[in-house]
Amino acid sequence: MGDVPIAMRAEGASPWTAGGGAGGGPAVYEPESIALATFLGTPVAGAVLWAWNERVAGRPLRAVVALLVGLGLTAALFALALVLPSDLSAMMLLVHSALVMGARALARRWREGEHVRRRLAGTRNVSRWAAAGLGLAGAAAVAGAVLAVVLAQQPPSVEVRPGARLYYLPGVTEQDARHVAEVLRPGVAAGTNALDLRYSQTPTGHALSFVVEAARVTPAVLERFQDLADGLHTRIARGEELEIRLCDAAWQRHHTVTAK
Repeated sequence: MGDVPIAMRAEGASPWTAGGGAGGGPAVYEPESIALATFLGTPVAGAVLWAWNERVAGRPLRAVVALLVGLGLTAALFALALVLPSDLSAMMLLVHSALVMGARALARRWREGEHVRRRLAGTRNVSRWAAAGLGLAGAAAVAGAVLAVVLAQQPPSVEVRPGARLYYLPGVTEQDARHVAEVLRPGVAAGTNALDLRYSQTPTGHALSFVVEAARVTPAVLERFQDLADGLHTRIARGEELEIRLCDAAWQRHHTVTAK
């Protein structure tokens, strides 16, 4: 049908009609709506709206490309959040703001193209409330996907006491983990995060990992952990080497205590 404006096509009208009535064609998302969806629901939400516009403009291949770009940018955004130090987390806000402004600028430029103006002649804009709703739905979908990945990567665990769990890594059986949890149940060393413990096998024995801020590790704290390691050695390691590892929140070890 060439470049006949969308509004002149009686067939194929979308459920997102622009005001109804004879000759009403599919509605499209204005640049501000795409920016709003990107802000609320990450780049993939804005890409969904852009893809819709491309389909209305009769360019389905570009719609697929828009979705792929949105997925790629969202993945890159989360990867950046994982590698950035916590003291640079404010940079994420700047990056996200730049993506929002970029989406708006590109969408405006897209609407000004001669081909798009001809194809979208007579259409109206979808309500920004709809764009906001789709943005929030996209945010919920992304959050659910991230949560599913995190839960899938979480090692199995046993309860030490209500609210405290011992996670055991490959090479450790559930029976061994339950034995260690039973030994630890009366209490753990002062200065630890008792909600998050890990038990693993090493080439020479066993390792218990505790989350302890490096700034809180003093000679007195190390001495308490040394006493803990010595006391647990015969009950857990059964003659093998026992390490107690003090780690940061990302489980990166900064101190190690070995049972004597």
